Amino acid sequence: MYQSGSKLARAFSTLTLLATLAACGGPLRYQVQSSQRAPGADAEVVANVNSGQNNTRLEIRASNLPPASRLVTNGTVFMVWQRRNSSSPWSRVGSLAYVDGSRTGELRDTTVPETSFEVQITAEVDANVGSPSTNVVFSQAINRQQ
Repeated sequence: MYQSGSKLARAFSTLTLLATLAACGGPLRYQVQSSQRAPGADAEVVANVNSGQNNTRLEIRASNLPPASRLVTNGTVFMVWQRRNSSSPWSRVGSLAYVDGSRTGELRDTTVPETSFEVQITAEVDANVGSPSTNVVFSQAINRQQ
């Protein structure tokens, strides 16, 4: 009977672990198509939501992305923005590290102080702009309830 109890305890532990992993669900992944400003560009947005700390670890990888200078006169950078909802102001998250030769851009290891929010990537003339321009390249809602 001791062996049966041990097997039962292991089975219970395994089920508990599987239920915990299923509840976490892992990071949210979004495949995002570009706006008409940059036809053919694609982005993958990975959002690792931490509800306990009310934040989200965000990573973005864009491909087939033309240089910002082709999307807006004197463009130099792709800025990433976030806001809680449409009535909230945009906050600057960072900029994509753009590689001209491969037409890719990446933002890694960034934390956003929200668990559900909108993210937007714009082509900008300067990285020090205070709010996003209308030169939107990508837009995506991040929703922990997905």
